[in-house]
Amino acid sequence: MNSGIIIYKPIKGQTFSLFDQSESTAKYYATIHALADICIKKSGSEATLLKTVRDLDRKKSQLKNFFRSKQDVDLNSYILKLLYSELHPYTAEVTNHLKNLSVLKKSFDRTLNTNEFQYHLQMLEVELVNRINIDDFRKTSQKFALLPHCLRDFTKQCKSEMGDLDYVCKQCNKDCFVRHASVTLKKYDIKPYIWMNMNLKKLAHKLSAQKEIFGVLGIACFPELVNGIRLCSKAGIPVVGIPLNANRCARWTGSFLENSVDIEALDNLLNSHLNSEGNISIKIQN
Repeated sequence: MNSGIIIYKPIKGQTFSLFDQSESTAKYYATIHALADICIKKSGSEATLLKTVRDLDRKKSQLKNFFRSKQDVDLNSYILKLLYSELHPYTAEVTNHLKNLSVLKKSFDRTLNTNEFQYHLQMLEVELVNRINIDDFRKTSQKFALLPHCLRDFTKQCKSEMGDLDYVCKQCNKDCFVRHASVTLKKYDIKPYIWMNMNLKKLAHKLSAQKEIFGVLGIACFPELVNGIRLCSKAGIPVVGIPLNANRCARWTGSFLENSVDIEALDNLLNSHLNSEGNISIKIQN
């Protein structure tokens, strides 16, 4: 665990919050783990399920029809219904967000226009990618993490400085979640950077062209995290990720709001404790 006491405040995001009505995000992580177990058993393997999830995410216009289908034997319908039944409390704000989104942004910003079914699929995708990639990630000789600048404490002046790839936390504020994450990451010999200037697509191509295999860990809201994971995956880079507890940056809300990430979930991922200790009962569809 990270040193010191970390205080979490339940926060509400523009589209999602991993707190739901709880004081912590532990229930979310237990739930997504249990859902992944069920869906893997239904599909046959982690790799098969990951392909199914990614294919579904690309079929945005068809998701509502899959969800409404009465053919419960259909894997697509089964997955969407199961995910919605358990994950809707964490994404209840998506409908209102899309209702108030301008026509221009709906047309040209796929991230802002992510619908609720896609959020659920992306939640499952992150869980699956972590399970599949964590061993290869751990074996890499060089590892670095990209932390979103929205995790900074905006009530105080950030003293981060430009490093070799991007900005580096100077640990000036004990309550800052960039600092909390950096302390945990360094414990596992992972270099943390605050993602300010880096072009991830160019970086992925650069790393894939080098002989040495690098491991990448991302922290971001679900649409951005999944986009980064897919870029790294295409480049053959072992990648894992942890979602923000909510999406509260200026892109979503118009201004930067206080944000956080579950440091225990990060520590558990890097320590290979992927199995949640929570007791989550999920009713499986017949």
